[in-house]
Amino acid sequence: MGKTKDLSKDCKNIVLNLFKFFQLEKARGRPFYSPDNLIKRTCKAAGISYSSVYRVVNGKSPPESNRPKERKKTLDDFDRCVIKRTVHSMYNRKIAPTVSKIKKEIEDTIKISKSTLTLTLLDLGYKYKKSGDNRRLLYDQRSVINDRCNYLRKIRKFREDGYEIVYLDETWVNQNHATDYMWLPVDGSDAPKIPSGKGKRLIVLHAGNREEGLIDRCDLVFLAKAKDGDYHQEMNGPIFLNWFENQLMPALKSPSVIVLDNASYHNIKTEETVVPNFNQRKAVLQDYLSKHNIPFQPLETKKQLYEKIKFKKLLSVFKTDKIANLHGHEVLRTPVRHCELNPIELIWAQVKGFVAENNTTFRLKDVKELVYGGFGRITKEVWAKAEDHVLKIEKEYGKENCIDRSEIPPIIIDFDDDESSDEES
Repeated sequence: MGKTKDLSKDCKNIVLNLFKFFQLEKARGRPFYSPDNLIKRTCKAAGISYSSVYRVVNGKSPPESNRPKERKKTLDDFDRCVIKRTVHSMYNRKIAPTVSKIKKEIEDTIKISKSTLTLTLLDLGYKYKKSGDNRRLLYDQRSVINDRCNYLRKIRKFREDGYEIVYLDETWVNQNHATDYMWLPVDGSDAPKIPSGKGKRLIVLHAGNREEGLIDRCDLVFLAKAKDGDYHQEMNGPIFLNWFENQLMPALKSPSVIVLDNASYHNIKTEETVVPNFNQRKAVLQDYLSKHNIPFQPLETKKQLYEKIKFKKLLSVFKTDKIANLHGHEVLRTPVRHCELNPIELIWAQVKGFVAENNTTFRLKDVKELVYGGFGRITKEVWAKAEDHVLKIEKEYGKENCIDRSEIPPIIIDFDDDESSDEES
């Protein structure tokens, strides 16, 4: 008898899964699934997906209707801000922010599973670790706290220097955007017909300040190419920079600080500060070193050339900053994942709410008009309330993590007194 071939690692795992499955069924006293449901029993026992078992048995993929479907909850920036503010509100109330408690606090506003909430918290920059009494709690990462403190110090200094603070941001509005709840007849008669799906999508860009609310002639609303996915992918550098230079700059009446987030199209480097990466050709690396007067030898390897580039790496200059500086303005970027520090996020909620309440035709042209109608409702007073809310958040963050050195009384040591006392003694 020939030597038996050793099973692969995957095969061994399947054998173990089958053994455990039958062991559990024996202990249970009855099968997990009906004996007639062979594919489900097989995928459960073997520990592999339904699609894989179906494909092996039938030689083709299962029809869509037979596949188990998972509905993913997608959160927009406003929802993420609500979660972040809830966590910090719990800090202030001396409540340990665990996933279960956070979910309970936001359940009236956001319907979300524990697993999705956990992933969102990780994405927002939180860690889950033990506190002093060995309870596991959520904490901001140190780098996140440092970035936030730096931002708060800078914006406070700009305010003290008399700069106007201008906030800008992008959002989206779907063609079939409507209110989630309304009073409807029990039998369904005369109920308004709301199209299924989200429809086409409009990308919206605007800017505002305390002096004017939404700034005149700074609106940009255009049709997105894709119906879903991240709306940031629809905005690109040329579109944003054209709006920034030709609409925003002429509209600013006084020296301003323009607050924006870290979207890639906000951070396009100027040509002279673009640094080549290691994957580019050796000639490109040599050309960069020559342009910046960094000595190198022609026979040096790519690795050696790239080490010199990293060592002499220039400070990045972004096109938005350069354009703003030419017009007498400054640019300030919010810390990563801190949309709550931009009042325009609250403005978007009001604009979208207006669209949802009044969207009856679900025609793209009418939805666009409703967006502009929503803009018209944002008065200086409405903007001021949103900005006051952000100032309150800034103050709370400052108390939590950032030392306000202006409130610390100076310690004065009078050396003359010391010397005179020594002489007297």
